[in-house]
Parts: sequence; structure tokens; C-alpha cells
Amino acid sequence: MASGRERKIIHLKSTKSKRFDEAYLILKDGLINYDDGEIVKEAERILFSAEELKRKRGRKKGGAMKCAFFLSLGFFLGTFTYLLSFLIASI
Repeated sequence: MASGRERKIIHLKSTKSKRFDEAYLILKDGLINYDDGEIVKEAERILFSAEELKRKRGRKKGGAMKCAFFLSLGFFLGTFTYLLSFLIASI
């Protein structure tokens, strides 16, 4: 979709990040006097904060195994309870 207005885009080629090789950032409209160095520093801060957030939210190891264990445990306990109640009712 073409909007007919000019957008300012910053392209960071080397981000010093473990996850990003390059980054494209689109600046907000209405920025009049801005320093290129300041904008690049802000862009790198955003990239590093996203990296830290991803690291903090990292999955704990063994999560899938715990889920499978409790799912199977619930299945077997439910089956056992059903069979036990069937046996008691038939007596």
C-alpha cells in the first residue's frame, strides 16, 4: 500500500547483537532536529533490551517432560477412579 509520503528509515548493518545481523527501523513522522548518532544509540538500546527480555523469558528445561508426566498421571488416576467406582457399584 503506497501512502504518498516519505518515511525515514535507519538501516543498522552491524548491530553487535547475538540474534540480529541487520535491523531496519522506521522513524516516526514529525522528527525535525535529530542527531544520527543519538538515533543509532537508541536503536541499539532497543535491540539489546529485546535480547535481554528474550533471555529472561527463556524456557525452563524439562517443561515438556513435566507436562507429559502430569498429563499421563491424570489419565491413569482418572481411569483408576472410574474402574474403582465401577467395581464398587457392581458389588
